[in-house]
Amino acid sequence: MSTGYKPKKGYLPMNKIDDNLLEQLYAEAHFNEFTSRPIFIDQTEWDSWFRKNNKYFAVKDLARSFYTIKYYENNVFDGNEEQNEVWEMIALKISDSTQQDSSNTSRILPYLNRLFPYAAIFIATLLGAIWWINKPIGVQKNSVSFFTTEKKETFLLPDSTRLTLNKNSKAIFSFNDTIRLLTIEGEGYLEVAKKEKQRKRVPFEVEHEGFKVEVLGTKFNFIGTRKSQSVALFEGKVKVSDRSGYALMKPGEVFKSHHGQLVKLTINPNFFAAWNTGVLNLNNTRLKEILDWLQISQDRDFNIQLSKERLNNTISGKIKLENESDLYQTLENFYNLKISHIGNQVLITEANQY
Repeated sequence: MSTGYKPKKGYLPMNKIDDNLLEQLYAEAHFNEFTSRPIFIDQTEWDSWFRKNNKYFAVKDLARSFYTIKYYENNVFDGNEEQNEVWEMIALKISDSTQQDSSNTSRILPYLNRLFPYAAIFIATLLGAIWWINKPIGVQKNSVSFFTTEKKETFLLPDSTRLTLNKNSKAIFSFNDTIRLLTIEGEGYLEVAKKEKQRKRVPFEVEHEGFKVEVLGTKFNFIGTRKSQSVALFEGKVKVSDRSGYALMKPGEVFKSHHGQLVKLTINPNFFAAWNTGVLNLNNTRLKEILDWLQISQDRDFNIQLSKERLNNTISGKIKLENESDLYQTLENFYNLKISHIGNQVLITEANQY
């Protein structure tokens, strides 16, 4: 679905030229493909598209406002159980802005007052988006460290958040009254507790070398290793970002950072909880999907020498993940593979290849 958005005729004080040009723009297949991406389009990329398609340049800013509002409608305000709390935070932000100057808000409000006189809710929505992107970071005052060796372990953080670290992982939790920051090296599953200070939500962030997740109360899996950075969301909402930009995730989605770009993956998110639950559930699952998950979740170099036909083989069942060797042995038996471990490399071939 495109995130382009154009209100019904008669709602906006636009002239006929703008109206006709917008009609043409939203009928443009290339534009609809451009705006349907799950990652929010930054201003530089937006300007670049309109320079290449300069016949629409006159409505660039107008289309940008529609796109921004529709993106946040689709990705934040969709009836989720967190919705009321998000609106409360937006109301607090608006209240604060009446007492102190906000450069972001002051620049955009005059334009929005002209653009949407009939719907104050749109102004609140966009203010909420501004608040979400530009929350103050604060200074960390306290910190505590956690680590695991040969087995996973669950910890209760000072704010009552539950953190389960996979084996050979470590984390540092820094916090004060305005921010909660968890740095992970390895893999962790989190159930984030809600915390407020003076009626304002205290943000919770998870980070690894520039790859960052910002959350409300939620459940998700985070991987930050030398080989991979990814997040799988099970419940709630998170904002995931790296140096290339950010995206607002919904439950059931998996994102990773790949060569400096955020990429949405077509992998069953429950795979990323399997190390914690102890069971990998397969339901007509392709071998390729399992191998994609392994390459992300294991801090190893994979050399996969399989035909496309073999990668598309499917199977259903359950694999117990009591230890790593059992997992590879089961995959060998299920898919008729030969899996060899050479140092930190995993070589996967067809059983009869050599």
